[in-house]
Amino acid sequence: SEPENNVNIIGEISGNDAKLKSESILLGAHFDSWHSATGATDNGANCIVLVEALRILKQIGYEPKRTIKVGLWGGEEQAYLGSAAYAKKHFGDLNENPNIASKKIAAYLNLDNGAETFDHYNIPSFQFIQDDLAYRSATHHTTLDFLEYVPENDIMKNAVILAWTIYSLDTMQENIPRKQK
Repeated sequence: SEPENNVNIIGEISGNDAKLKSESILLGAHFDSWHSATGATDNGANCIVLVEALRILKQIGYEPKRTIKVGLWGGEEQAYLGSAAYAKKHFGDLNENPNIASKKIAAYLNLDNGAETFDHYNIPSFQFIQDDLAYRSATHHTTLDFLEYVPENDIMKNAVILAWTIYSLDTMQENIPRKQK
């Protein structure tokens, strides 16, 4: 069937370690925006940070041990539809216990709100939240959500921080502990 309004954009960089490439580090941000403006701060800026972090790793010649998967989620502004659809397809229904594939995700890093979906599957999930600055007072879901409100310096710093975090997770000897149920 044809997608209506919301689609996910998925990417993958295969791991190079024979033992660890079956594990993944999953990265996400939502690609949809509130319809009243361009969505630069919510959440275009974080999509750019995610892609820029991967570009930094590529530029330094880093070859990941674990597979890095990227999801730019559609429909996140409508009850996390994009990430929930991905998770359901790969990890099982939300009303069931997570399948074995969920145990192969070393961590999920989300740029903006939205790690809730993956936390349900007991995947170690973390969300990076941007500095509020004018976000809550001026741009969030308003007609002012334009590129002019995105601090370029913040984008560059956040991309470096994310690249370092991906690198650190990828080179860890042990996995991040999962919640005890």
